[in-house]
Amino acid sequence: MNIALLVFSIFVLYISFLSFVNLVGVCKYKDRYITFFEKVIGSSTGDIVKLLISFPYRFLVVFIGKDVGFAEELDKEKGKFAGFYIEHILLFYWILCPILVMAFKPAESIKAEPSSFYIAISFFILMTVNVMADCFSFLWTKRCFWKILNNSNRDLEISGFLLSDFFVATSCFIVTQLISNALYSVQIGDHANWHQYIFNMSIPFKSYAPASSELAGFEFPGQLLISLTSYIPTLLLVLFSLIILMLYPAYTALKSFYKMINLDIHEDCKPVTTIAAFGTLLGVFLQALRQVADALNNLNASNL
Repeated sequence: MNIALLVFSIFVLYISFLSFVNLVGVCKYKDRYITFFEKVIGSSTGDIVKLLISFPYRFLVVFIGKDVGFAEELDKEKGKFAGFYIEHILLFYWILCPILVMAFKPAESIKAEPSSFYIAISFFILMTVNVMADCFSFLWTKRCFWKILNNSNRDLEISGFLLSDFFVATSCFIVTQLISNALYSVQIGDHANWHQYIFNMSIPFKSYAPASSELAGFEFPGQLLISLTSYIPTLLLVLFSLIILMLYPAYTALKSFYKMINLDIHEDCKPVTTIAAFGTLLGVFLQALRQVADALNNLNASNL
């Protein structure tokens, strides 16, 4: 009974949060928010994919630049691949890599004291390879999204471009990870046998721990943290799709509620301010959160 109450309370919490997001979206963005979901309701699979891609594509255009890309995107004879986005990616690694190298170390015992000279070389190689791989992955993803938005009218073509994007991102990830595997040998003081580490598939999941004993117990897969950055544009699409997938049922329920009380979702939402929506649904959300807490307390009490 307590478990059923807990599940129901979490469900109410989930629905109240999604309803809050939808109601604020309708009140704040009005027709732009409504039109987006109305397009989703009556569109084909290909059109839905185009709608979902439009958000990460705009992000890539802003991040990479409108005048950077392959020749077909720019409608020019030659493409342009250099831009300020390279500096942004380089700055990201310039911050991340020193933190990973100096503040953290492999959790496994080292075989010998790492050479500072080889550490510096591996740091340079790691940054160079990751920056190049990420730049190409970002540019290719931007190209694939542009192709889908401008030239693809069939689901098969759209699937092909999505698979192409995933294949290139995966290829960049594999290349950077294999090189990172070899450089892992430097960190544990076994650089003489670097070739033995290249195809060791357990290295990406090797734990890194803080160099300071004050933070002992905190570990994470440091290799994956760097190598997976080639998937960032693709992950943006997946994340945005998941958000829309979760919001869609709640939006449908909100629309049905408006119809039930004979209100026009396009017109009658205008007097409702974002603050009013926030206050109303925040109360529902907090009440649902309280139910979850009570259910958890009852469940813990019954297990004692």
